[in-house]
Amino acid sequence: METRPNSFIVGIFVLALLTAGTLFVLWFSKMEIGKSHHLYYIFFEGAVTGLRENTDVLYQGIPVGKVKKIRVYKNNVQNVKVLVNIDRPDIIRENSIATIEAQGLTGYTFVQIKGSTQESPILTAKGKRKHPVIQSRPSNLEALFSNAPKILEDISGVATQLRKFFDDKMIIESQKALSNLAHITDDLSKGTSSLADFVTDFRSSLKDFKNASASFNRAITDNEEALSTFTSTGLPAFTKMSQSLQRTSDHFDKLSKEFEKSPASFLKKNSNQGYKVQ
Repeated sequence: METRPNSFIVGIFVLALLTAGTLFVLWFSKMEIGKSHHLYYIFFEGAVTGLRENTDVLYQGIPVGKVKKIRVYKNNVQNVKVLVNIDRPDIIRENSIATIEAQGLTGYTFVQIKGSTQESPILTAKGKRKHPVIQSRPSNLEALFSNAPKILEDISGVATQLRKFFDDKMIIESQKALSNLAHITDDLSKGTSSLADFVTDFRSSLKDFKNASASFNRAITDNEEALSTFTSTGLPAFTKMSQSLQRTSDHFDKLSKEFEKSPASFLKKNSNQGYKVQ
């Protein structure tokens, strides 16, 4: 007689477990079915490296869904068709933008949605599309990598222009001019230079300096566009150097004209007169 009550209790317990399990499955399925109603297409142009099914979809950094499917778009093989499931359809607007982002350089990849505004209408399916389509654009990291060859090419071009700019001829002429000026200064300080020697050396220095200045100006003219881009983006001091050298060249031209008019009076000028006290 005791066997029947025990079997009855066990049966009730098993039935209760089955009922609870069934209710849990139905509840969980209802949640998943409810979520699956908010599906969106995203068409990405180019590679979607690192993106996988069940990857997170974030809105302004907050998880709002998952990636359901990733396929090559049959109507345009350059695009990748991504199907995403989003829990909050009210935040997906017509001006929303989707990008593929990464957590750091080696972190996991996810879909990031930004750009939604309250004034923009809620995104809905258009035309014959089964699901709404979220606009997409390349991520900043992808744009950087895609533009890297162009950046390297520009840097190489600037380096080539600089090598042409500082040619051997201009360097040699500048060195000759400086050497002659040093020789003149040394002779004047020792008092060993005659007027004729000074005139000869000074004219030679002016000639070398003018040649160097002409080479410099010619290089600027030939490479004006490249140098303009180069200096405006990172080397403003380079422009100042060019202007300073041009002013120095003008000063030497003025000295040359004064010297040609009257070498003797030029040598008698005293640069240490100072200012009179008022």
